[in-house]
Amino acid sequence: MRPIALALTLFFALAVTATAERPRPLGWAMEALRAGNSPDSLKAPWLDPGLAGMATDEDVYQWWFELIETIGASGFLFRRMLTGTMDPDDHPNLAKRIVALRGDALKRLEKAGLDGAVNRFDPERFNPSVPLGGNLMYAAPRVLISLDRLASDSSFLLMITEEGLAEQCIAISQTLIENLHATFGMDGTNHPLFTALGISEALYEQLVDIAQRRHRKGDGAITQEEFGLLLTVPFAFSAEQIGPSFPDSFKDEIVGIRLRKGAALRERVEALFVPIEPETYLPRLSVLENLIYGRVSGMAGLQGDLIQDVMGELLGEHDLIRPITMNILDVRSAIGASNLPTAFHERVAFNRAAIKRPDVLVFNKGFAGRSGDAQTKTRNRIAQILPNTTQIYLDDEFEDPTAFDIHLEINGGKIDGAETVDTTLPEDTAASDLRRKLQVIGRNELFSKLDARNQRLLAFAAQWYVAEKGQRIFNKNERADSVYICTEGCGQLAWIDPDGSSHGITEVTPGRVIGDLAVIMNEPRQLDFVALDASVFLRIGADQFRSVVENDQQILLSLLRTVAGHLSNAADALIEARVDLEGSGSSHLPPPPRKKPADEPSK
Repeated sequence: MRPIALALTLFFALAVTATAERPRPLGWAMEALRAGNSPDSLKAPWLDPGLAGMATDEDVYQWWFELIETIGASGFLFRRMLTGTMDPDDHPNLAKRIVALRGDALKRLEKAGLDGAVNRFDPERFNPSVPLGGNLMYAAPRVLISLDRLASDSSFLLMITEEGLAEQCIAISQTLIENLHATFGMDGTNHPLFTALGISEALYEQLVDIAQRRHRKGDGAITQEEFGLLLTVPFAFSAEQIGPSFPDSFKDEIVGIRLRKGAALRERVEALFVPIEPETYLPRLSVLENLIYGRVSGMAGLQGDLIQDVMGELLGEHDLIRPITMNILDVRSAIGASNLPTAFHERVAFNRAAIKRPDVLVFNKGFAGRSGDAQTKTRNRIAQILPNTTQIYLDDEFEDPTAFDIHLEINGGKIDGAETVDTTLPEDTAASDLRRKLQVIGRNELFSKLDARNQRLLAFAAQWYVAEKGQRIFNKNERADSVYICTEGCGQLAWIDPDGSSHGITEVTPGRVIGDLAVIMNEPRQLDFVALDASVFLRIGADQFRSVVENDQQILLSLLRTVAGHLSNAADALIEARVDLEGSGSSHLPPPPRKKPADEPSK
């Protein structure tokens, strides 16, 4: 900050302090300063295309779209916004263009044979993908409507009662809440299937309590407010979600009321609902639902993805991909983007950094999981759109280091394998002991991808285990109480015959982990483990090992690969031995082909 800027800041701060004692109203700028915030106006035209050498705001948006395309994020963001909502008041032209394509959308769905997976709006038919309220009034919500809000609306509850729907609604609510309670109980509210219902945990517990008291003691056991809350439950769920407890006769009754009194009913709740009409964009429905003029059936399965593909092609032909993707700028983000899916975070972080056209752009394990060719293409595209930016990539390993202008490897704090100082301090120091354990864990293939915190936890919990030649480290059928990492010497996994003869299975050399699968599965040891030479192991207790690795997907995936490798090797051994498994029918299989000797001529 330049001295003059600092002086001005202090001046305004003093001015606020001086005027705070006066009982006169403060403007928004003064109030912002009092709160320690900037007095800059949020309504000012902050976007200046000239700073980036551009002429208009549209040029900036086009450049941003090209930016997200460089990392392959445009398709992801487009699908996210296609299935998200859009305020038609903020984008009136885009809303009109989407509504104008409804006829073409239906033709495309019919041509692709996907129209059966869409429950389109029809004034004479019940829509099973729409909640009861939308079906009753043939209308869609203007805003997000909670059960609490409906239950507090006396005119809405009166309308349900006057139309003779209260008894049937209460019966459906009672059955639905009882089924939810039987399915999720009171401790399953964190399950993804429950969160998809859109009911808060507190409201769910309240509804369960109301339904249980009503089931035991009747309607007299609940208050009028509780009765109203229970009455509104079917208005938050569709018939597909409610299931068989929503009878067809009730659907027909609702359609009949709609045809007779739909217009009058909509007038009574026009503040909450907007009529469903072919020319109207429905604000609480997604862009996709507005385009197909309906909702994708809950039974669509894979067809739901195909519908998005077909509609994406239609929108692409009418140059609507970018305008729809741009709606991502309207999405509100909480602190740390906690309200956004994890898949968003990398893309948003890249955009936030790259939009500034920085001199240096650092990627900490950026684009992980992509192939070497894909990473190279991404780097080249970024170089084209940010030609003056130096790209730096940090990762544990790279598939093709030669694809970079400069590749540096840091090992033990030194670059490119430079001579390192022996960090092994006297054994009587706890710091050196922990450092040695960290080195063993960090260099192990299984644990190397753990973050630094989990590596430290494992190192802290680990103990050195010294075994003499011929010493039995663990026996078959013993409880799996620990995991061993071989650091020196050699061991052998074996099984012992009843007569005492030993049959070696595999040797354990430095770097190998033994006993991890038994600990994860909490099963007894399957083999004996004996030291063939004087050996040293790093021993990690079972509880400490499970507490760390069971919450790390990379470790579990590595263990899964290990198990798959063991099964594959066992299958190869059975095939090679031509073992006939009982009941497998393998005796009817032809023998494996004979391997041709190297000196045998080809026929």
